[in-house]
Amino acid sequence: MKDIIQHNYDSLLDKYKKIPLYFFFLLFTIPPVFIGLFNSSSYAEGIIFFEMIFLASILLNLKRKLDLRFKKKYLGIFIILLFSFIFFHSALIMVVLDYSFNLTKFFVTYLGLLITFLSAWLFGNLIINQRAESLNKIVIYLMFFLILNIFFSYLGLNLGDGWSPVGIYPEPSHVAIFLAPLLIYGSRKRLRGNKIFLLIFLLWGAVDKNLTIILVVLFSSLFYIVKFRDFFLSIILFVFLSVLIWPFIDTDYFSSRINLNSDNASISSLVFLKGWENAVESFTKTDGIGLGYQQLGYSSIITNNGNAFKELSNYNLEELNKYDGGSISPKLIAEFGVFSVFFIILYLVGFIKLIFNLNNIEKRAGMIFLECCYLGLFFELFMRGAGYFTIGTFLFIAAATNLKISKHGRN
Repeated sequence: MKDIIQHNYDSLLDKYKKIPLYFFFLLFTIPPVFIGLFNSSSYAEGIIFFEMIFLASILLNLKRKLDLRFKKKYLGIFIILLFSFIFFHSALIMVVLDYSFNLTKFFVTYLGLLITFLSAWLFGNLIINQRAESLNKIVIYLMFFLILNIFFSYLGLNLGDGWSPVGIYPEPSHVAIFLAPLLIYGSRKRLRGNKIFLLIFLLWGAVDKNLTIILVVLFSSLFYIVKFRDFFLSIILFVFLSVLIWPFIDTDYFSSRINLNSDNASISSLVFLKGWENAVESFTKTDGIGLGYQQLGYSSIITNNGNAFKELSNYNLEELNKYDGGSISPKLIAEFGVFSVFFIILYLVGFIKLIFNLNNIEKRAGMIFLECCYLGLFFELFMRGAGYFTIGTFLFIAAATNLKISKHGRN
């Protein structure tokens, strides 16, 4: 009887193993296509459109695929508390403190966040049940897809008129942050051809002058290091690759990216600095309470008197990344003040724990992939973000709501 049940379970997984690829492809294409075709200001519209398709598919076709038997009551309590906090925090700011507040923006994106949490939780539940072969193929296909977009960009075949479009994506940094969980997973699982992927993306980062993609590649490469011998060999490989790509590197450009002095920084660094200037100003003027959910760029509290803003004004680029803060951390601090600091610390604690436990070979592939999605958010939090509604944040929520689920399931 046990063998029959196991056989039926395996047959069910095999029957549906191609469905996640379909969903992943939609996740990685619909949001950027919305920006390119409809000139959306963020990924939010595309993400929510994808989520509606996903939820409809779940309700119509995939009821048997979801493993909802865990009855995780603590997860439900946490989500209720989280959304209650967001609501009452913003109500305090609008009604009691009487700060300027865009109520329409709040309610529309509040509803969008509810939909995102529901669909991301279900999406993560679907990933948990996937076999390693299925997930490995998904990750490889998606990395091929991103490389294809890079290739199209050099042919001038881009969608939309973004800052520096890469195929269907508005800019290289967005490709980098969405690539992060895929490349981390590929390195963690030692996927066939992953070292070639690492080299391709490293060369692209050097040629295209993108520090974010280079750091994503270097971070992903660290998961090949499990012994001192691996560390020693990795140092040799790093030196070799550095020599290999050095002719393609514009050292003056990368120096300007690393230099955070607003008088000499590049445009990207100025945007990054402006986000933190806004965060500090918002935190200070609201006494650590924050502006409220999705109020960055709308609140009159921010005066934009920082050096980075003034430098950007010289290029008529002062509106650049006005609403997303350049990365998620300054946006969180600006909008939620001291409360966001607790979230960032909590994230970093989880990040460190996962770094030390990711090599547990007993974990299922789905669990490992979700852990990589959790780690991948690091780059959106601290380096380059595009708001709360992105491919990376969706995968992070899928991870955060599922990582403790089915811990003792089969791999």
